[in-house]
Amino acid sequence: MMNPPQRSDGLLSRPRILEPRLGRPAFVDADAGSFPALVVAPNGSLDGAALRSGFRLTSVRDPAVSVIADSASVEPTSGPPEGSPLRRAFGPGRPLLFFEVRMTVRAGDAAEALGGRRCALFDLSHPALEPSPHAVAWIGHRWERLVLAFVPDIHLAETWDLIEADALGLGAASEAPGDGTRDRLARLFSRQAFAASFINPNRRWRDFVREANRRAGRGELDLVVAGGDLVDYQLPSNLGLFEDVTLGNAPGCEPLEVPLLTVPGNHDHRRFPYRPQIYPLSRCGLHDLQRDHFFRRARGERRARLSIRDARAVLAPDGGRHPLACLLYTSDAADE
Repeated sequence: MMNPPQRSDGLLSRPRILEPRLGRPAFVDADAGSFPALVVAPNGSLDGAALRSGFRLTSVRDPAVSVIADSASVEPTSGPPEGSPLRRAFGPGRPLLFFEVRMTVRAGDAAEALGGRRCALFDLSHPALEPSPHAVAWIGHRWERLVLAFVPDIHLAETWDLIEADALGLGAASEAPGDGTRDRLARLFSRQAFAASFINPNRRWRDFVREANRRAGRGELDLVVAGGDLVDYQLPSNLGLFEDVTLGNAPGCEPLEVPLLTVPGNHDHRRFPYRPQIYPLSRCGLHDLQRDHFFRRARGERRARLSIRDARAVLAPDGGRHPLACLLYTSDAADE
């Protein structure tokens, strides 16, 4: 597993690999063991000659297995069109250099990482560049069949773990064993009832990653497609959480060993958080009464009323940064 790169101010603190990357991997096999990579750098910070060697693929499942990728060609390119979402992520008019690097991987070198599996996932790195995790998928089969998992509406957010932790401030675990109304209400609003009802989206994604790896190990899964709403709303911490859990950099997590394709949804564009104390949490398993009780007892907050500023939570104004720009490791994305 790669060491997690340091998130820094600005989207381009040093040259980096734009593609392939987590969520948009390159697929290669013994018949076509070559793939292109798009590299971006601040103007004057990188000489294309430095990219002619030094690329390395490191197995996600077994970091001891690595493969040298041979650079077949390095060509300057114009990069994404001006005005495109990815170009806007770097700021308007910023002088940038783009290089298209086509590299090859020898089949014999990559085969060791398969270990009897149908696919091996690799991180892509270069000494002069920020590494690109989960960027290359080496396919060890002939596409005679394809088993994929489609996972929509993941909705990761730091707030879910905070809510789960704050639930420890609720009343007794399962007091009042009687059948009276007061006893039944006490059980409904106990810590035990909250834990049994609350569906933490973060935990569900962590569990899914483990299950996906087990199925891939049995040859029962080839690809994961995340179909929109990767996060609940766009904050650097939430997008970073998605990466950390998926890459196995968060405590108690293991890296996803299956190629992942991501598609952004409307929540990935949502720039302002909503206040969960006024938002129905039924999709997280909580009745409105349980939600109100939680915020009153665990956080000392009364149920809030909607205000004009809450309308920001459903807006995604045009002209801002690309909603997934935070995945390029930034800490200054719009959370104002």
